[in-house]
Amino acid sequence: MKFNLWLSEKLKELGLTQRKLAEQAGVSPATVSRWLSGEFEPDLTNLRKINQVLGVPERELFLQLGLVGKDFFSLDEGEVIIPVLGNSIPCGKPGGDLEEYIEGYEVFKRSLLPFPVSDSSLNGIRAYLIHAKGDSMQGDGIRNGDRVIFSPDLEARSGDIVIAYIEDEGFTIKRVFFQNSTVILQASNPAYPPIVVQPGIQEIRIIGKVIMHIGFH
Repeated sequence: MKFNLWLSEKLKELGLTQRKLAEQAGVSPATVSRWLSGEFEPDLTNLRKINQVLGVPERELFLQLGLVGKDFFSLDEGEVIIPVLGNSIPCGKPGGDLEEYIEGYEVFKRSLLPFPVSDSSLNGIRAYLIHAKGDSMQGDGIRNGDRVIFSPDLEARSGDIVIAYIEDEGFTIKRVFFQNSTVILQASNPAYPPIVVQPGIQEIRIIGKVIMHIGFH
């Protein structure tokens, strides 16, 4: 995730305004505005000021920006790192190649997760994170910007919420139903019609089964 998007999410989570961040970090409101627009990113000194204001562990920001690898830091006993994927995985790529599309990492408290996790996996099963876009799954409580954690190693069955990749369209989070060789992706918002994928017409790949989602609403 790019820094400006990360910062925008953090401000929203904490209920902080741009002006408040500027005051507490000792920079001008115009500087914060330029950070959020993506015009430029803060230097190391200002990154540390931002961390102090937001109360974010330094390693989380450095991991998110790709400034260090996930092995650079020693995690506390109650923490775990989950890789964050980008939004452009080619449909033909097998699940084992997902590491190629990691854009950053997020640090979670183990107590927030409903399963035992160790070094981005649960009992040997991989876990990844993607950010939800849009409101098509709001009926299941998944809203725009929510963190959605999934595993490519868990079998998806009819009725499960999955991360799917549709050729030429990208990722989508939907409830999947299998009818012979036809795949139906169903939104939980009635404003969105089902996506019906017929074999040989459009390529689809089930990337993984959704384990949980985290939002701040």
